Amino acid sequence: MMMLCLLLYIQAFGQVVSEVLPPLQDVHVNGGLLRWTASPQHRNASYSVQYRSSDKKWKDVLSCIRTTLTSCDVTSMAAETEHGCVMLRLRAEQAGLSSQWVEACSKEGDRCSPEVRLAARPGFLTVYLNRNHSLALQHGDHAKHRVYYGKEGQPLRSYEDAASSVSVSELEEGQRYCIKVQYLYYGVPIGAPSCTQCVLIPESSVKTQLAEIGVTVVVVVIMVPVVIAVAYILIFKHKRIKKWLRPPYEMPELVFRPLPESHRLLSMRSPSEECFDMISVVIPQDSSHGV
Repeated sequence: MMMLCLLLYIQAFGQVVSEVLPPLQDVHVNGGLLRWTASPQHRNASYSVQYRSSDKKWKDVLSCIRTTLTSCDVTSMAAETEHGCVMLRLRAEQAGLSSQWVEACSKEGDRCSPEVRLAARPGFLTVYLNRNHSLALQHGDHAKHRVYYGKEGQPLRSYEDAASSVSVSELEEGQRYCIKVQYLYYGVPIGAPSCTQCVLIPESSVKTQLAEIGVTVVVVVIMVPVVIAVAYILIFKHKRIKKWLRPPYEMPELVFRPLPESHRLLSMRSPSEECFDMISVVIPQDSSHGV
């Protein structure tokens, strides 16, 4: 009985999960305009947008509730806040189903979102940030950056709160790491974070050279015995190799057949047995005229 109930629960749970719409992709904000891309799974969907300031609760953007557009103007929401910045999130709704909320990010940076540039070197990743951004000029040291990092495909975690550029150390070489940055106001995140960027941490030249040397050694260790074996066979076993390579010779059957009678008589006659007229006396022509 318990097993039957468990199977029914798993089936019902799987059906509920399968009926959830896939999350939206490419949700980004630039200035006061939120944009997103409609996917084939959301062909007939409507969209709802929410915002919040600092650590306050999420509120609906009344002009963008169940809208069929793929953009939303949130300028008026940002104007209501103390610092003029809001965080945004979006979800799709279709036939009574809803997708998960997806928070918007900024691709290029603006007044409420930091501009981020990355530079990778062996074991390190430098996150270049502008110290003189508009929030810092307005609020001084109360406005900072929070840097999040992690391996590609894994959740990002907070690394450091800083006023300017940050260097992330002790990273695994040959792996891809991702960075996201968000403004802080009195230690509280505000505005949309930067869109996640991922880079490959290069391997050091020493390790690369050691790897190349190791490959070379392995190739030499493998090839030397092979070359010695081939040379030994060619020098000391060449006769046997010729014998193996020589194809078997067979006389054609025609050679063993007896010749016909006509061919046998012709072959037995010698050229010396041919008939010629015998010359007994030779008289020179000049002598006959004198007689």
